[in-house]
Amino acid sequence: GLLGYPSEPVPFRERYSFYQGRSRLPQDPKGAEAFLRRALAAFPDDLEAMAELGFALYLQGPSRYEEAASLYEKVLALLPNPDTLARYGRLLYHQGRFSEAEKAYREALQGNPRHLDARWGLAEVLLAQGRLAEAEGFVRGVLREAPDYPLARFTLAKILLEKGDKGEAVRLLKAELAKNPDPEVKALLDKVLAK
Repeated sequence: GLLGYPSEPVPFRERYSFYQGRSRLPQDPKGAEAFLRRALAAFPDDLEAMAELGFALYLQGPSRYEEAASLYEKVLALLPNPDTLARYGRLLYHQGRFSEAEKAYREALQGNPRHLDARWGLAEVLLAQGRLAEAEGFVRGVLREAPDYPLARFTLAKILLEKGDKGEAVRLLKAELAKNPDPEVKALLDKVLAK
C-alpha cells in the first residue's frame, strides 16, 4: 500500500473474478455466475458485479428470471444507467411485463437516446402491444444506424407480417438468416413460406 504496508491481495483477486465472469458472457452464463458470485462474496456492494450477475442469471432462462430481476432492481435503485435499464427491459419483456419493459426502455433512452439495445427492445415491446407504427419507426431507426444489428431485421419482418407485407418480410428473414442462423428466424421463415 501507499503507507508502506503490504497490500491486501483479495481486492485484486476478486476484481480478476469480476473480469473473468464478465468475459464469459453471454456464451457461458453458468461459468460467469460462479466468478461473479466470488467477486460479490468479497465485495457485496459492487453494483457492476451485481448487474453482470443479473445478466448471467437472465441468460440461464426463466427459472432464474426472478433472481435476476431482484438484482437489477437493487442496482437500478442505487445507480440507474442505460445499459442496465435495457437489460432489465429485456428481462421484463420475456416475463410478459410489457408496460414495465416499455418504461425501462424509455428511461434508458432518456439517459442515452442513441442506445441501440433499448431502441430495438422498445420496438419488440411495442410490437407485442400491437403498436405497429411506433414499433416500425424504432426498428427502422436501429437499422439505419446499424444495418447488421442482430435480430432487427427479424423484428421488422414480424411487424411487416402483421401489416400484411409478406414480400419484404421474406426478404428480411432471408437476409437475417444469412447473417445470423437463429432457429427462431428459420422457424418463422419456414412458416411464412409454407403458407
